[in-house]
Amino acid sequence: MLPGLRQKLGQVYRDLYRASADGAGDFPARGQAGFLFVSSLAEGADRLCIEPGLIPFEHTLTAILPFARAEYEKDFLPEASVVDPVHGTVAEFRRWLTRIGGKTAGRAVGRIIELDGSPAHRPEAYAACSEVLADHSDLLVAVFDGDISTPLGTAATVHAALKRDMPIILLSTAPSGEVSILAPGGARPVPAPVEYTKEQLARALGRRLKTRNR
Repeated sequence: MLPGLRQKLGQVYRDLYRASADGAGDFPARGQAGFLFVSSLAEGADRLCIEPGLIPFEHTLTAILPFARAEYEKDFLPEASVVDPVHGTVAEFRRWLTRIGGKTAGRAVGRIIELDGSPAHRPEAYAACSEVLADHSDLLVAVFDGDISTPLGTAATVHAALKRDMPIILLSTAPSGEVSILAPGGARPVPAPVEYTKEQLARALGRRLKTRNR
């Protein structure tokens, strides 16, 4: 599944860059300007989506954590990990923090924001993290099974994005692996997702940026 997801993510990112460089659709031309990628560094897709080899253009990274990093690490211990119940993924998490907090050619790679979520109320802390992540974003790339009936995990971030009329690229983890785009554009009820194309991406994100900058 991961090789297929990587290929599709890479294509979405290439489309995003071409749209910004060309001013395609309603997307304001940005030339060689960089992009900001925001992630909570949860296991799985959160880390996959910001793998260096997938993003073929200049960018910076921001990690928004629901707790102080030492507390958040507890989610990635073997007994809590959903990816590696034998070894956990704490070491990988720490490598990401080191990378984001470091410098390349004298420039900061990114920034790390640690929220003050309560360990005693973890679901609420994760939900608050999703809201802050959405506040810092103009486009959401969501890799999940598509079920948003319960606002938990990726679905919580999708709900946060919808409240802000943010376009969402949906990459399904189902065997079909389809890619679609949800572009609310202020419409209520929110329209159903449509098949992803680079033209749809350029139009949806262009509308979002124009609305935000008014």
